[in-house]
Amino acid sequence: MRVKDSIAATKTFWLKPLFANLICYVPSGIYFSRIRVRGKLIRRLLKTNKLSVAKLRLDGENVIEFPKLPEFQPVTLKVLRWEEKDKRFVIKDAELVPN
Repeated sequence: MRVKDSIAATKTFWLKPLFANLICYVPSGIYFSRIRVRGKLIRRLLKTNKLSVAKLRLDGENVIEFPKLPEFQPVTLKVLRWEEKDKRFVIKDAELVPN
């Protein structure tokens, strides 16, 4: 075994079981949920070292709720001037029509 192989082997602390969004930290045996939200990786402690309990906690406790986004009001535009560019219509001038 080469030195590089032994160094790489010591850095693999995370074990991926056959379940989605579930990982195990090998030195302690504790399970974590692994969720990607808006491109960021979030790990949450499941406080157990048993796979069956980790699966139940993953389904129940780690539901992420997002705040409600502000409502957008539909608008109507009256197109005054447009042109065709690369097989698309581009609005050059428009005015807002009250609803």
